[in-house]
Amino acid sequence: DKTYLSYEDGALQIDHHYVDSRYPSSYEVGEPSDHYSDKDAAECVAFAERILAEAHAKVGLPVWTPGGRAD
Repeated sequence: DKTYLSYEDGALQIDHHYVDSRYPSSYEVGEPSDHYSDKDAAECVAFAERILAEAHAKVGLPVWTPGGRAD
């Protein structure tokens, strides 16, 4: 479905951060929090919210909104 192609960059960014942010041993030096900014986190959350809202709409679920509320 071509609808989801517009989410590819965001999904790749989220994927890029997944392992390294969850497993401290993935870094030679420092903790995961030393390698990520609030901006990185905010961008990934925004991408995830858009992807989830689209997926809910696509399968006929109530549209998901930030905070987990369905309208």
